[in-house]
Amino acid sequence: AAGDMLVMGSPTELILAPATLQSARYKPEDFRPLAMLSRSQLALYARSDLPVNNVDELVAYAKANPGKPLSYGSVGMGSIYHLAGDAVAEAAGVPMNHIPYKGGAPLITDIVGGHIDLMLLPADGNMARRVAAGKPKALAVTGNTRSPVLPNVPTFAESRSMTNFATVDAWVGLFIPATAPAALTQA
Repeated sequence: AAGDMLVMGSPTELILAPATLQSARYKPEDFRPLAMLSRSQLALYARSDLPVNNVDELVAYAKANPGKPLSYGSVGMGSIYHLAGDAVAEAAGVPMNHIPYKGGAPLITDIVGGHIDLMLLPADGNMARRVAAGKPKALAVTGNTRSPVLPNVPTFAESRSMTNFATVDAWVGLFIPATAPAALTQA
């Protein structure tokens, strides 16, 4: 029955998959939100030996090396991180090559190993520990304020070259089918 199901989802599952995958047999409006479980800013991470330390240096480096487009990884085609990476390339005005991965673990392994140049993932405790250890480095965070977990990393808005860059936050919510009885959603 419709009330027997709870769905935990992010923008990737609830919005992007039904918009981009023919195999998805549901629409965003098939679900009603119950609760926001987590929300975090995204951070732009770079392999530790990329010779840039912030967004302005990244844009200058990419423009100075037009024959060698930077690569950025994501957790998969059509994910929020794929689209955010596309948005970074567009905002920077430089072509970048998207490398889709099957999940976050191999993506992180490859940026730590220096096999890809960039990735966008949440600014969270796991990534903050990796940044503190130097692999990878964080160049910028989304949003109007610096991230509490990466307080030394500037926002895109603090840059000169990408002040207007914006993308959605990473979030995870709890949803119930839209057809579930309203009484089930009462706290």
